[in-house]
Amino acid sequence: MLDNNEAEFYLRKMQSGDLDLLCRKISDAKGFLWELELCAKLQDLGFTCALRDPPDILVEFEGSVIAIPCKKVYSNKNVERVLSNAVKQVETSFDYGIAAINLDDLIPEKVILKQASHSDAAESLNDFNQNSED
Repeated sequence: MLDNNEAEFYLRKMQSGDLDLLCRKISDAKGFLWELELCAKLQDLGFTCALRDPPDILVEFEGSVIAIPCKKVYSNKNVERVLSNAVKQVETSFDYGIAAINLDDLIPEKVILKQASHSDAAESLNDFNQNSED
C-alpha cells in the first residue's frame, strides 16, 4: 500500500506533462504512465515488482533482482543514445537488467494504426519502419 508521500509523488509525476497518446511531444507524464502500465502488466503475469527511479522498475526473478529501465524513443536517430542511457542505469547498481523500449512515438502524430490481426499489425509496423526517413 502506498503511503501519502508516495501517492503524492506519483500523482505529481502524472501531472508533470501532456498525457495525449496521439501527441508526439516528449512528456515525463506519458513516460511515467508507460512505466506504470508495464509494472502492472508484469504484476498481472505473476511477477513481484516495484517502481524505483532509477532504473524504473525492479522485478524479483528466481532470487535475483532484475532492473528494467523504461525508455521511450521519439526518433530513429536517438535509439543508440536511449539504449546507452538504459545500460548505464543498470550497470551502475545491478547485476541484471532488461531495457524496455517503447516505440509508440515513432508513429506519426495523430495517427492510430489499426489492423485485423497481430500479424497484419506487425507487417504494417515493419513496412513503416523500413520506409521511415527519420
